[in-house]
Amino acid sequence: MRFKIGKSVFVLFDRIPTEKFVLGLQSNSFSPDRTKNVIFIDVDNASLNELVKEIKKFQKKFDLSTAYIYESSPGKFFFAIFNLLDYDEWSKVISYFPGDIRHTIIALADKTSVLRISAKKGNIPKLVKIVRRKSKTRRELSFGFFVLENILRRERELQKKYKNA
Repeated sequence: MRFKIGKSVFVLFDRIPTEKFVLGLQSNSFSPDRTKNVIFIDVDNASLNELVKEIKKFQKKFDLSTAYIYESSPGKFFFAIFNLLDYDEWSKVISYFPGDIRHTIIALADKTSVLRISAKKGNIPKLVKIVRRKSKTRRELSFGFFVLENILRRERELQKKYKNA
């Protein structure tokens, strides 16, 4: 069951049997009218080095800005690129990258992707690599990375608080 709160919130709550709720960040949260998306791509079957090589090709092909790579659990990654794209372009871009096909299909159906913030099996995503690139044609939402990092920091603090309680 999903609940969206307000026009531009950064959370999505899903009820699942093993946890009270799952915190996520929607890719259209950075768009004032929620018609554009930033890029969140889930990649489960790649080494960090392979992923970096693929991201560099991807950035060049679509003239994308800096990519922030996170490890969500050992050997599983996702990355975020904070360029706002309209749906047609965003759907082409996320469909092109060889990431988790299930994540891509759900994102295309929902017209937004959700990046899991909450711990999965005790692991909160952590930044492992930044692949810098300046786009020639796109503006990077510099605050996007800071929003994501602050949400993750708060989630880590909450996890510590509840472990110590």
